[in-house]
Amino acid sequence: MVKISVIIPIYNAEKYLEQCLDSVLCQTESEIQVICVDDGSTDASGAILKEYAKRDQRLEIVRSANKGGGAARNVGMKSAKGEYIAFLDADDFMDETFLERMYQKCSKENADIAVCGVRFLYQVTGALRNTDVGLRVGNLPDKEVFSYKDMKPFIFNTFHNWAWNKIFRREFIEKHNLQFQEILRTNDLLFTCKALVEAERITTVKEHLITYRIDEEGKSCQNTNDIQLYGFYEAFLALKNCLIEKKIYEDVKKSFVNHALDGCIANLNTIEFTEAHKELFKKLKQDIFAALDITDYKGEYYPYNVESKTVERYEHVISEDYESYLKYRAEELQGLFSGLQHDVYYTDCRARVLMQEIVHLKIALQYLDNDRKWLENDNHAVYESFSYRFGHKMTAVPRWIYRKLRGN
Repeated sequence: MVKISVIIPIYNAEKYLEQCLDSVLCQTESEIQVICVDDGSTDASGAILKEYAKRDQRLEIVRSANKGGGAARNVGMKSAKGEYIAFLDADDFMDETFLERMYQKCSKENADIAVCGVRFLYQVTGALRNTDVGLRVGNLPDKEVFSYKDMKPFIFNTFHNWAWNKIFRREFIEKHNLQFQEILRTNDLLFTCKALVEAERITTVKEHLITYRIDEEGKSCQNTNDIQLYGFYEAFLALKNCLIEKKIYEDVKKSFVNHALDGCIANLNTIEFTEAHKELFKKLKQDIFAALDITDYKGEYYPYNVESKTVERYEHVISEDYESYLKYRAEELQGLFSGLQHDVYYTDCRARVLMQEIVHLKIALQYLDNDRKWLENDNHAVYESFSYRFGHKMTAVPRWIYRKLRGN
């Protein structure tokens, strides 16, 4: 019996692929199928996959033309046999208990979807940080199993549109004909968000069981924002049309608009300092904000985005020309840099204090080591002394009698 099929789209991922595969094949849940979709890799990814397939029969390799992660996941789903399906990007990795805990929770609650928390790995420093972006626990209904109807204003903002911190019942996917958009950017949004409103039973595992790798520029290692500029817009527009067709758009409109606003500003931010930045800025002002109904509401409509300064950036976009917006962003970044300088200074001061404490501890350890050596020498001298050896021999018979009386 295959409990979970894990689908991994792979394109030129040789740098991190082994860590990814190890994390899946070493899961505490062993009844799994691992479908690796080689999406036209030109590096050593194919050779790595062949080597792993020799070692573990649970791993299957599927070849695909280079059409992007969405198309590769769709190809992988055709070969899936598991009761549930999980997805993983080739530069990310799982906690060893991820599949077991997610499957157990779904089985216990008879759930269509389970969602877990996420941690970020910053590749440059190696730092790990738990984040609530993939699972905002404060928005959850006060029950173990729920549907979008229990949290209409928050359904999309609570879980994000990542597919890889979730598992989905395969029959549920097939019943609702869920497919990934075959676009390069944001190809998981329609699949995941449609699943969230179709599911009758959603549950969560609140621990952070998936690690998402971020490179030296603060992006996913598979980031393609500059390749397909309007992919995110195409995804949000498709989701909006899907919700309208399902006749639930008005029910979840607040969540959709908040999620769309967050996505628009995030995509604008990630292409700063590129030639495409000005083009996207103008397109947001002229078409995208209105098409996604973002312009219909004021700041108080966006509680999460107000806290994250997304609304502030949005208001600068719609009210200013491009040059003024760049000036605003430069001042904002300067403020962030000043704060970072303060943090670095504080960290440096704290590091100096810690270094002094380390020196003091080393001195104390040296004293303790000297005392230990003195005691060892003193102890050795006692055992080697004439008095001790003579006394030990003289008391040998009484000690033997004593042990016999004690029954030893």
